[in-house]
Amino acid sequence: MSVTFTFVAVDGQDQVFGIRCMCRDKASCSCEDFDFYGICDHTEALIDCEHKALDRNVTNSNASRLLALLGFDPTELIGTVDPVIIRGRAQAALTTCVTDDLGRLQDLVALADEAARRRLLVGWA
Repeated sequence: MSVTFTFVAVDGQDQVFGIRCMCRDKASCSCEDFDFYGICDHTEALIDCEHKALDRNVTNSNASRLLALLGFDPTELIGTVDPVIIRGRAQAALTTCVTDDLGRLQDLVALADEAARRRLLVGWA
């Protein structure tokens, strides 16, 4: 199992994980997941764009450790937050972190910066 940190768009009352970009329009599948979500395991590998490049996929144990470093509940492996909050917490964690999580925290800062620029949330699931 793994957790992906990514963009989250709010559409009415729904939260849509991952960014919906033109790059995703190149992929197509006839499975039920694709019909419902616009993406599926069959097409995910076909999409390689600048938006997906900011996604960070980590194991559940690494996600729990990152969430704890960021001051979130490490047992909640699904969540969303304003990018300003996660950026601030990641930068604070960078000042004291001496583990191999440094790169992951820097990646989360980059994700948060782009999410803020696009007026999106940062989420993990």
